[in-house]
Amino acid sequence: MEKYIFLDVDGVINIPPYDEFDEACLDNLEYLIRETGAKVVISSSWREGDLELTKNRFPDWLQKHIVGETVRGYHYVKKGSTMPLVRGNEIKHWIDRHLKYPWHAYPERDEEFKLYNEDGSFKMMRLQKLYTDYNYVIIDDDSDMLYEHKDNLVLCDSATGLTNECVNKAVIILNRAA
Repeated sequence: MEKYIFLDVDGVINIPPYDEFDEACLDNLEYLIRETGAKVVISSSWREGDLELTKNRFPDWLQKHIVGETVRGYHYVKKGSTMPLVRGNEIKHWIDRHLKYPWHAYPERDEEFKLYNEDGSFKMMRLQKLYTDYNYVIIDDDSDMLYEHKDNLVLCDSATGLTNECVNKAVIILNRAA
């Protein structure tokens, strides 16, 4: 099963006075990745819109685990729209495009995604049920998520960041059985 960490930065691994990454929080993140084998998707305002530029903002060891970044939803909203711009929408967009309906993110693999099972269903389409072949945790200090994320959210206190308690909750979420 693939595992993903949707990682906010400020208030999680960068805590007041926000001068540099907090070493204890980074150590906790490294432990979480090692214990679960999870990949990291940056869902923070630290996103650059270019994955390589985003990766360069982080320590070398962490860069190896970063596989993506969520889009900035407000770039896609037209003036006057009432579409909510919560981070949860950006995370849902990434999950839908990369995990549930991956032909959107990988057009070069289009032929693979056109293969059908005997019952007519797509062979490569992810099931519409959570935790079937991937699992995820959202680590953030803000709760602007969707209702569907409620069981996958670990809220950090922005003053202390990614504590042992937060990591323990994240490990439980990522390691729960399908």
